[in-house]
Amino acid sequence: MMISALGLVTRDINMLLGIAEMLVFMMSGANFPVERLPVIFRWVSLILPLSHSVKSIRYTLSGFYAKA
Repeated sequence: MMISALGLVTRDINMLLGIAEMLVFMMSGANFPVERLPVIFRWVSLILPLSHSVKSIRYTLSGFYAKA
């Protein structure tokens, strides 16, 4: 009985993690530029490490080289 209860909890957690993952990708600028987000979500995107990685990858692929 414990194993079946654990299966139900795991299924529910996976659904919540999927929603959280979708929100993180949306606010990080992975799907579209962060500049298109509302101001509140732009502030949140500054906190997310993924948004900085996405920005770096975009600069690298576009040929922009930052001076160190």
